Amino acid sequence: MAYRPFPIVGFKTAKSIGVEPWLSPADAFPTLENIIINKGVFEKRLGFSLIGQGGVKHGAVEQTATSITGIKTFLSKGMPSLLVMDSKGSAGSFTGRCNFYNPIDDTYTDISSDLDTPVDIFSGSPSDFFSFVNWRGVGYMVNNVNQIHQWTGRGNAVVPFNIQVNTTDSKANHIDTCQFVFVIDDRLVLLGTVEFGTWFPQRLRFSPVLQTDFSQPGGGTDDAETQERISAAGMIGKTVYAFFEGPDGGSFWRIRRTGNSDIPLEWERITPTEGSSAPYSGIEFNDGLVAVGLSNILFYDGFKMNRLDLPSVRDILSEFNTDKIRSVFGQNHKEQDDRHLLFTFANSGSSNMDRILDYNILENNWTVHKSNQSFFANCMGTFNDQSVPIWTELDDVVASDGATVSQITVDSRAVLGNPSPFTLIGCRNSRVYK
Repeated sequence: MAYRPFPIVGFKTAKSIGVEPWLSPADAFPTLENIIINKGVFEKRLGFSLIGQGGVKHGAVEQTATSITGIKTFLSKGMPSLLVMDSKGSAGSFTGRCNFYNPIDDTYTDISSDLDTPVDIFSGSPSDFFSFVNWRGVGYMVNNVNQIHQWTGRGNAVVPFNIQVNTTDSKANHIDTCQFVFVIDDRLVLLGTVEFGTWFPQRLRFSPVLQTDFSQPGGGTDDAETQERISAAGMIGKTVYAFFEGPDGGSFWRIRRTGNSDIPLEWERITPTEGSSAPYSGIEFNDGLVAVGLSNILFYDGFKMNRLDLPSVRDILSEFNTDKIRSVFGQNHKEQDDRHLLFTFANSGSSNMDRILDYNILENNWTVHKSNQSFFANCMGTFNDQSVPIWTELDDVVASDGATVSQITVDSRAVLGNPSPFTLIGCRNSRVYK
């Protein structure tokens, strides 16, 4: 029998390193960087522009070396306001403030604790990002380190929100912190609470209907029947879902309505196998909830757990610095004709978040955005473009109190015009870019 040659070739798919070009498959391609594919056409990544006339402020002093840890939109009576939180210092001595961004004069104002003499109100690290919810004209924010804080709108400072869970302890506040805050069926819901100094990593705590006094009848708790702890969480429709993490991977749960007025909400496990170690990678969008899993990007559509099974996406996750996985931040980038899922990450050889994984939902492809700039992305958020219209555009508009628009203050007209959403990036140089 004559010898027959057999070719020795690489895999058809997946990542190959150090392969001579002539050995690569005909349809092989390099990892796309700083490029997007729009309707089959390569396009260069767009640039960015500064929001505000510099960095956020501590008091009247503009900052240059703090890390942005929260970019949140507060909505009251249809009028959006932008809040920006930051972190300053080093391990053991972090401090942080909250700033209000005014789109009219493009400036920041420190609104931490007191408008006249603002002070430090947060002590989280640059990786302690904020959970935020609007409810009944109040914005509630928490970073899983400090007490929950609240903001009631323009002209007010961000101040502590005291919660009492029983009537026997005289302390003003019983909840030291929590991981996430949501609203379900007109109840304020806290996940992963620390109460009286004790951590409850599986806890769901809910308020009575339309109340913030958790000690009144109708409030209560439910602890998931697992020793794993809550990681990422988000809403699909009106239901809250949560990824738990543990030594064997993790699990996926939802908060179920029981129909029982004594215990109206409780945990229900959906799958025992799919967890996430990246608590801030969770992204809510119209089709479901997405988070970075242990070996892939996980997607739950309300019925079934799926994976973004692009081999190349699995490969890029192997480049994530696992020591920084808890600093990964996810964002739903939604603009006209654009739907992207964005994840910040640190490359395997980097100690800072210096990459953004950009998954294009409509095109079913992905790219990596990177920068050599040391101040690159720390977290992201969304806001609406705002402009003040000319008077002729307002002739027929009347304010709620019967006054004509010409008598309304400039700030109250800030949301008029042609608003369009855009994604904001908070960086490690105290600045926010769009």
